[in-house]
Amino acid sequence: MVERALAGLPGIKKAEVSFYESQARVVYDPAAVTLERIVEAINRTGFVARPLQGGEGKGAHAQP
Repeated sequence: MVERALAGLPGIKKAEVSFYESQARVVYDPAAVTLERIVEAINRTGFVARPLQGGEGKGAHAQP
């Protein structure tokens, strides 16, 4: 469900969700989609998403 929601966004290159770890790892193009929009897409699925502390660092992977 979460991976499908992310796959529907422009600029998403890769999305891996681990319910065991309660984490999603997303590789995206920041010129095409914002981190805020990614979080909103996940939240619309009924899960609560927030970037790991440090934002664009370990928890969020942006690639042009």
